[in-house]
Amino acid sequence: MVGKKGLFTLYVLMYAVLGIGVSMFLFVDYHENIRIEYLGNSQLELIDAYTLAEKDFFFVDYSFKSANSLRYLLERGGSSSLSHNKDFNLWKVGNLECYPTKEMLKKEFSALLNNLTNINYSFTYEDKENSFFVLAHSSDKLNYDILDNGTKIGTYSISPDVYFEVDYNFDDFVNFVGEVVTVIDSCDGDISCWETSAEFEWEFKEDVFIFSSKEYAVDSIQGTEQIKIRAAVDFDELNPLQGEVFICNN
Repeated sequence: MVGKKGLFTLYVLMYAVLGIGVSMFLFVDYHENIRIEYLGNSQLELIDAYTLAEKDFFFVDYSFKSANSLRYLLERGGSSSLSHNKDFNLWKVGNLECYPTKEMLKKEFSALLNNLTNINYSFTYEDKENSFFVLAHSSDKLNYDILDNGTKIGTYSISPDVYFEVDYNFDDFVNFVGEVVTVIDSCDGDISCWETSAEFEWEFKEDVFIFSSKEYAVDSIQGTEQIKIRAAVDFDELNPLQGEVFICNN
């Protein structure tokens, strides 16, 4: 006869086995009608596949939620590509202009995120008052083989979609662009005019006007970071013979 304590232990074991069996049924694609009905190496392989999947997904999730991509975007003036000046992205060279827009910023931010992983994502943005949400969706799945003594008996699959908030408003960037354009239209390359008109940080260095915005406090999974927009304008005409190019991803 089994006592109450023994029955309780038996029920716990039964439900544990049942739970694992249901999990296998829900998450694993069976091949060749193989079913797993015992606790052993197959369940351990499932745990291994699950662990590896979660590790890979955590890397993507953490990378997207860090402030690195936003910092890179702002400090390069809203573009993932630099023009001929090696230190700053140029918004204007001679008569050529490329002022970042909100749609351009989202496009560039999406490109930066996609460069972090070999998974192909599409991105949907939802603007809030002081931030924006990003839904990173992929039609691809992360698939991991489940093995039994080296033989594939199933596949553990997860959808790597990520939904996260970015503590920044692209309107702040566009507003700063407007401030700079106002000075450019009023002053052109007149240094004395820049001195009296520009209310943002700037310097004239090697025939280029280099400027930056105020610092923005951005909260991310890494903590709070201070980030500035940095860019430049060059009123001299482009010289292709010296290998100068003007890149605009607008």
